[in-house]
Amino acid sequence: MASRIAERGALVSEHLPSVKPRAEHFPRRNRIVSGLSLAVLVVEATKKSGSLITAKYAAEQGRDVFAIPGSIRQPFHTGCHSLIKSGACLVQSPDDLLGEIESLTNWSKKVQPTLFDQVIDKEELPFPDLLANVGIEATPVDILAQKTHIPVQEVMQQLLELELLGHVVAVNGGYILKGRG
Repeated sequence: MASRIAERGALVSEHLPSVKPRAEHFPRRNRIVSGLSLAVLVVEATKKSGSLITAKYAAEQGRDVFAIPGSIRQPFHTGCHSLIKSGACLVQSPDDLLGEIESLTNWSKKVQPTLFDQVIDKEELPFPDLLANVGIEATPVDILAQKTHIPVQEVMQQLLELELLGHVVAVNGGYILKGRG
């Protein structure tokens, strides 16, 4: 499956292809999923659901979080109710979501063309604050955001640009400097 995805799209992971799926890997995967998403819609979630972890990361990354309510008698709706209580957008019909997604999509179209258009001055490396905190040992995105006081979503965008420029490389556990860094 990984090779089919790589041929037709993007394969994004903090783990090597040989690493077997394990429960403790899911939160990190969920952080990547939410970071690549315009918004997150939670349809069903218990009190301790991976969906809530994804929703938490989405909120931290500045993404909109939507939730569909359900019966108060069903345990797999308690997570959605909790999200709605704490500020997630209530979704009662497809129109509730479609209007928001359309505005997010329009925003994305405006931002995306400029995302990788930064001109690099040969005298100066891009994102020096971020690069100063990446070394030869893998540093996770969350730690880089804490050290630099840069929001996680901005750190992820900067790391992607630095990776495309050949300054850093994603490895199991985070990012390291590449030879050109």
